[in-house]
Amino acid sequence: NKDKLNFKDQPLFVIGAVILEDEKNEQELINKYERFMQKFGFYKEKKGSDLLTRENNEALEWFIKHILDDTHFRVTLYSKKYYIPIL
Repeated sequence: NKDKLNFKDQPLFVIGAVILEDEKNEQELINKYERFMQKFGFYKEKKGSDLLTRENNEALEWFIKHILDDTHFRVTLYSKKYYIPIL
């Protein structure tokens, strides 16, 4: 259907989750994110795709090193080409 599902430019479907133990844990993660935003002069929302530009290499590296971990984040990737037909 004329790339209606955009397999060519966006071949993946991504599901992400943030996992928190309690309110204290949630606040710690929020504080880390706020420090990140402040450190790099980002205001309001920052799109993940913006971090993939050369000008934001340092910010991306900091985000990966200081915020992402295997305790609080889970991501599942699906190929749209194969996942959508089984729904």
